[in-house]
Parts: sequence; structure tokens; C-alpha cells
Amino acid sequence: MAHPRLLNVRLGVSAKLDFGHVKELWQGIVTAAKEHGFKSLDLDLVPSPNGLTISVSAVGEEFKLTKGRTVKARSMDLVCVSGSLGAAFLGQQILERGKEAFEKAKDDSAQPDLEKYKMLIGSYLKPELNAAIVNRLEEAQIYPSNGYLVAHGLSDAVKRLSRDTGLGVKIYADKIPFEGNSFASGKELDIDPISAAMNGGDDFRLLFTIPILSAEKFRCDFQTFDIIGHLAQPEVGSVLVSPDGLEHPILAQGWKEV
Repeated sequence: MAHPRLLNVRLGVSAKLDFGHVKELWQGIVTAAKEHGFKSLDLDLVPSPNGLTISVSAVGEEFKLTKGRTVKARSMDLVCVSGSLGAAFLGQQILERGKEAFEKAKDDSAQPDLEKYKMLIGSYLKPELNAAIVNRLEEAQIYPSNGYLVAHGLSDAVKRLSRDTGLGVKIYADKIPFEGNSFASGKELDIDPISAAMNGGDDFRLLFTIPILSAEKFRCDFQTFDIIGHLAQPEVGSVLVSPDGLEHPILAQGWKEV
């Protein structure tokens, strides 16, 4: 993990685009950069033959106390996540269902009632990542050995963690955090919220590992985070442990099982 420092944005703009739309896009980028603590923001505008192209590069600075040394992951290190999972996928499915119902309705003025799904839909339309995570970890002198963005489902992030550490990973299904009405909405949609968390994607949470000796300090200082599992010996592989204690191999799209 690192502190954000420089963000460079390159926009390829077609003459067909309205300047007001480009300006609105840039204002949104500036707002997001400020929220996430970037110290410098650069913009390059270049012509584009068609439509809009966006290229972004970011530069960060690693933790001061970890410069020049590697924090080695070990078996029994704790696997933590920075927020609820599966909500974005459920929110997307709710919007898809509402769209289908609206298109089938004879009355064009009919609008689906989405108020009770506000948190799930918000997780999909406007995902947020707590920008203070890195600073808080450094202030508490808790240094993760590995960190990943959960963008393609928890299964994908766990697979990358296992690959990079050379260790097994155990994730406990009853420790995965969910939004308050995920299970009720999942029942309506006939979708298992655990499956949504493991394979849904678009949650944009941080998954990281910390030494087990930091567990008590972490629980005390980071109560909005969740410990969902731990690293294990390599022969364990990547498994999801159900509440009854059974271990199920974790599968993820794009990963070939050996």
C-alpha cells in the first residue's frame, strides 16, 4: 500500500463532444482526486478522431517505515476487508429488474419503487473507497504484507493473494460483511448474497493481510473493518469455509484450476 501523490489524466477529445460535458467530467475527476488525497493533478488534452478516450496514471509513495524492506506474509496472517461485499452486484440486478418491468409496463409513466434498495443501488452506481485507510494503518503502525482492490469479486482477490504469497487462504462465509438488506434482496432476486460477494464484482473494497499479533490492536482501532479469514499452509489452497465447517474450493473466472 502507498500514499497517493500524483495523478495524471490524459483526455482524447473529439470535436463532436460538447465542452460542457468534458468540463463536468474534469470537475468529477478533480473532486475524486481531492477525496483520495492526491497532492498533484495533471491534465493533458489531445485531439481524438472519434468520441472520448481516457488514460490515467497514478504515482504513490510507500509507507515510510516499510521503505527498503518487505513485509513477508506468513501462515495465520489475518485477511481483512474494508467494507461490505456483494452489494454492488445486487444493486445492479435490482436496476436490471426495474428496467425490464418499466419496459414491459403499458403505462410509460410507471416507475419502479427503488427507495428500500437505496444502499445497494448506491453501492453499484457510486462505489466509495475510504481514502483515510492508508494513513490510519500507518498511524497505528500496522503494516499489511499484501493489499488488493476487490473489483472482480472476492474470489479473484483471494486467488491473487494465494498466488502472490505462495500460501493457502481460508475465508469464513459467516465473517463476510454485507449491507443490511442484502439477504432479503437476495431472496427476492433468487441470488445467494455469498455468491454475489465471491463473484459479483464492482465492490471496490480493499483486501489486505496483517500479522496475527496485530489482531487486538486492529480490532480496537479499526472497528469498521472486518477480519474474514487467514492465510494457511500452501496445501490448503484457497477455500471458503461454510458455517458448518465444510471447506469449499474457491473458484474464480479467469483462473485455471490445477
